[in-house]
Amino acid sequence: MPIFRSQGRNIYFAHVPRCGGTSVEDYLRRRAGKPSFLDPRYRARRRVRWTKSSPQHVLAEQLAVLFADGFFDEVFAVVRHPVDRLQSAFYFQREVEKTVDPDCGFADFVERLKEPEFRYARAFDNHFRQQSEIVPKGARIFRFEDGLDPVFDHIDALTGTKLPRGDAPHRLKRRAEREEVPADLRAVIEALFADDMTAFGYGDAVKGASDAGSRVGSSGAALPCDISGPLSFAVQLPVPTPKVQSLWGEYHFGQSLCRALQRAGHKARTQTMAEWDHCEDDAEIDIVLRGKQPYQPRPGRMTLYWLLYAKNPASLGSELAAADHAFIAGKPLLDVLQKSLPPGRASLLLHAFDTEEMPLPAPDQPRSGAVFVGHSRGFKRPIVAQALESDAELKLWGPGWQDTPAAPYQQAARLPSTELGAVYGGAEVVLNDHLVSMRVYGIPNNRIFDALACAAPVISDDIAWLPDDIAAHVHRVRDAEEFRAAYADIRAEPEAIRETRHAFAAEMRDTHSFDHRAAQIVTKARALLQEALAGKE
Repeated sequence: MPIFRSQGRNIYFAHVPRCGGTSVEDYLRRRAGKPSFLDPRYRARRRVRWTKSSPQHVLAEQLAVLFADGFFDEVFAVVRHPVDRLQSAFYFQREVEKTVDPDCGFADFVERLKEPEFRYARAFDNHFRQQSEIVPKGARIFRFEDGLDPVFDHIDALTGTKLPRGDAPHRLKRRAEREEVPADLRAVIEALFADDMTAFGYGDAVKGASDAGSRVGSSGAALPCDISGPLSFAVQLPVPTPKVQSLWGEYHFGQSLCRALQRAGHKARTQTMAEWDHCEDDAEIDIVLRGKQPYQPRPGRMTLYWLLYAKNPASLGSELAAADHAFIAGKPLLDVLQKSLPPGRASLLLHAFDTEEMPLPAPDQPRSGAVFVGHSRGFKRPIVAQALESDAELKLWGPGWQDTPAAPYQQAARLPSTELGAVYGGAEVVLNDHLVSMRVYGIPNNRIFDALACAAPVISDDIAWLPDDIAAHVHRVRDAEEFRAAYADIRAEPEAIRETRHAFAAEMRDTHSFDHRAAQIVTKARALLQEALAGKE
């Protein structure tokens, strides 16, 4: 469980044994310096051990006891298919660590792993634990099968380094004569590590995902009688149940998309995870708003992904390849994913704003305040801290601010989506920040689109990419000094700039609204349906 510190942020790498972790640690060390909570000589310290495992292999449950929630700014891990990882760990323990009898075969060893006392023996240093026991919930996941380059790219982004890759050797050695694992033994191992198979997408959802053909064209999908007429869509939400859906931003995003599709004459509805398998129309097209949980396409259904975040980009290639098309909400992320997808399988589709909730204010609308709407996240909102340092006229809406230095500026703990447009329409400036993964992979969030649709200028964190038309109206800052300069520029801007921004807000109805995004989705769906029909002739 190595902890690194870089650019003022605590980085935690959850080291799952036999997943290339030592190579990742070496690479991190060369970028971020000496780590904490790592003991490479743990096995040699038999008389002074105070833990049952080396710190780098600590379980997530124990980690939660040792470190307060929110202590880490970034958590990531590399995982591996349970069968391959177990085989690698077995040979490592037998031939290198000498903790396994040299005459013990792999099949016999697997049989012994069914005994908890043996499987969790201290001598194995958590090598045979479920990977999901080591990886904290919410961690960014990379898959060993995708190579370590995506991991190194992520480390470079976290540490702000651009050093040569020649110093990034892969130290995980493969055994040249490793035997093939028979199907019946693989089934036993997959059952033993069922949690990992599910948690990290190694189950049926990704089997055969490398097929480059169109799913809808080769799966016997039901097709509409008239593909030029109204279509039927199910928007699959990354939300657990209907009972809690109103608390999730993805639910409101999905509702806005449905209304846009309905205005265009199509049928559309949302479904939570509890309802994913429900079907109301044999020719229904699934639009998957991909969240943290893997999604298994429904047999015989066209499946369109809309990747709104970049939580685990390295682990998504095989899942996205199983879809008919993937819409990606940021250009840098699209560039990364296209390397592992068949040509034409992915395209750019940015976040959007709802024209019903973000009306265009009058050009002479009175404006005041530096507005931020969002959760405090334990006051881990640099853009708000920068506003405080700059003596901005701060106005906050959202939960969690009451025990922070920004508490005096909280207007309310909740702001209904129906009132958001009025707040942005009356703001002198809207403050914005992104999840680290969205900032690094250049995914502009919907707050930017909402604010600009209300003709409000935006001060945002330094996101890696913005489309040119949006970038012209967003001040990107990295610290309080840059914030003060941006805030001063906005307050002193001439009337001509405000008029230009108001005109752009009007144009956004045709370029960045949910209605425009819905039209793009329908165009792609019809093109895929046309290909499928041609394939059936």
